[in-house]
Amino acid sequence: AGAKVAMRVPVVYPYLSLRMGAMVAGRFLLFVVPLLPAFLRVAWWYALSPAILRDVPYGTLPRHSLDLYLPPDTRKRPRKSSPVLPVVVFAAGGAWMIGNKAWAALPGMMLAEVGVLFASVDYPNFPEGTAEDMVRALGRAVRWAMEHAPEFGG
Repeated sequence: AGAKVAMRVPVVYPYLSLRMGAMVAGRFLLFVVPLLPAFLRVAWWYALSPAILRDVPYGTLPRHSLDLYLPPDTRKRPRKSSPVLPVVVFAAGGAWMIGNKAWAALPGMMLAEVGVLFASVDYPNFPEGTAEDMVRALGRAVRWAMEHAPEFGG
């Protein structure tokens, strides 16, 4: 009858590809290790800062949320007498396949410190959504920012 034959697929790791992989890994480490203290500082600030309103919904789907970075004096200032703050709406790139609103922690931190209301948008990536879904989500986020920025001084 029908005996099953296991096929063996040879795995070949030529010396050259191993050496190239080691070179790439070495260069990556040379890039990452000196920057690690700065990355950790920003990650720590993002995790603990009361100046960030996290996961503010701008739509109904799971990834329809944004992080809002508030300038230091936003909560204390009287709205009517203070000048209107500039507003930046940021969408992290990643070829529409990867990306997260937390990637904007550093620009959000830096711009909030100089008085900019900064919104970092999360949106569905591929294959979770189509390019049209992503553009519509970003449009919703910009609309939300235009409607709600005055509540935060923008």
